[in-house]
Amino acid sequence: MFYFSKFIASWILPPGALILFLLLIVFFLKKGRAKKGLFLALSMAIFIYLISIEPVKNILLKPLETEFPFPENIKELSCDAIVILGGGIVRGSPDSFGKASPSNITLKRLFMGYRVWKEIKKPIIVSGGLVYYKNGETEADVMKKTLVSIGVPSKMIFKEGGSRNTYENVQAIRELLDEKEYKLVCLVTSAYHMPRAVYVFQSFYISVEPVPTDYRIDKKPLGWYSFIPNYKYFYESTLALKEYIGIFYYTFRYGI
Repeated sequence: MFYFSKFIASWILPPGALILFLLLIVFFLKKGRAKKGLFLALSMAIFIYLISIEPVKNILLKPLETEFPFPENIKELSCDAIVILGGGIVRGSPDSFGKASPSNITLKRLFMGYRVWKEIKKPIIVSGGLVYYKNGETEADVMKKTLVSIGVPSKMIFKEGGSRNTYENVQAIRELLDEKEYKLVCLVTSAYHMPRAVYVFQSFYISVEPVPTDYRIDKKPLGWYSFIPNYKYFYESTLALKEYIGIFYYTFRYGI
């Protein structure tokens, strides 16, 4: 079911969805149904344009990034542990001497987790396994190595390296929290991913203090350039769409 859900999601979201649109256009043109093909082509062009401009990107991201505000004072967080969810790694990275390194998303989450740790000095749980590979360093391995390299004592970091998605992250973390008798956790993840993560933690009856990071909405005033298609906006719109689909799927599949 895990790989099937990944496969389906890849065709619902861009670029998979755009490939399906193109195939449908070719099908209608070959069948001599030019009007339907033209309608699909125009619809696809409008869709691509909309998700590639800043105002639409902001509209998609805003409900996700504002649901759980950033804490007013990190020093006052009263959690028993800091949980940092992985966001990908880069294998064979030259700047890590051919070993895996954190992706940009994971780095932002690690930096925020480090900021929280510097203030409250609580144990850190790093979570993330291997998704499509069976061997090699897990996300949790790379995350722990990175935190140790910037001064976090190894003994204060616990790894959860067997999960492949957010639901499995929390499922495994639940067992670790029970073992350590931790009741409240500071949850560090990207702001757009925070709602889905919190919903899953709550479904496992885990109390969390959300500490969002990796914000994607730029608060600068919009200008004419905001309406020019841009790959960055396209990518970030896709991140938001992925979260909405993920929330829908988890609600349907797990009843969160």
